Amino acid sequence: MFSLTGTELLYTRGEEEVIDLMSFYVRAAEKAVKEEFEVALVGDGTGSGGRQMVGLGGAIPIVANTGVYGGIDRADVPNWRTSSFNATTDFTDIGTAWDATTARPIIERISLNRSRNGQYEDLLIADGLSYQAISASFVAHQRLATERSARLGYAGLAYHTPAGLVEIVAAGGVGNVMPANTIYGIDTQSMSIYEFPGQSFVPFHPGDGMRPINQDAVAQGIVWSGQMVLENPLFSYRLRTVA
Repeated sequence: MFSLTGTELLYTRGEEEVIDLMSFYVRAAEKAVKEEFEVALVGDGTGSGGRQMVGLGGAIPIVANTGVYGGIDRADVPNWRTSSFNATTDFTDIGTAWDATTARPIIERISLNRSRNGQYEDLLIADGLSYQAISASFVAHQRLATERSARLGYAGLAYHTPAGLVEIVAAGGVGNVMPANTIYGIDTQSMSIYEFPGQSFVPFHPGDGMRPINQDAVAQGIVWSGQMVLENPLFSYRLRTVA
């Protein structure tokens, strides 16, 4: 949300206008809400006073057999659990460190073991440190984006695993909120984002905003309402790449 006083708006209108102040603030609000959405994507739904979307932190937790998700207790329903792995302790026959030598065989083993009837985790989201080991395992001519990643604007990699093609993208950048040393393996067939009608990154108030009856000001904001849902957790996993 943001507000502007009538005086502020008067200073940026008419023949001497340099910028459209309202449009400037709306663009800033759009950027801010997208950043909040990014935080929510890896969050557990407890932020913003419980109004935060339940993201990957809640859908694919580190401890997979505890907690309630979608009203179902994971402790009571094994098929409602995702999987959790540690690259340094769960694959000792492959190695005890996450590096360019172990990254591919670990991903291949998880993909095969967590697949059934053609369903498996076909998208990996890796933090920068974990992604570097994956990238280093490729030779130069292998570093190609898949058609789906390229169409969506992502510069990703891909492994051909025994279960099928797995796309890999890196989560990083200024203000990065991705948990360190973490890879989310997501079965995209089982994940959906539901939006309420008319609540998809739109102005909170109609038109230029709401003007209080007792103030010379305008209030406006950008709103998104909905939920991300992992409808079948069985094939998704979380991999920690350090102890």
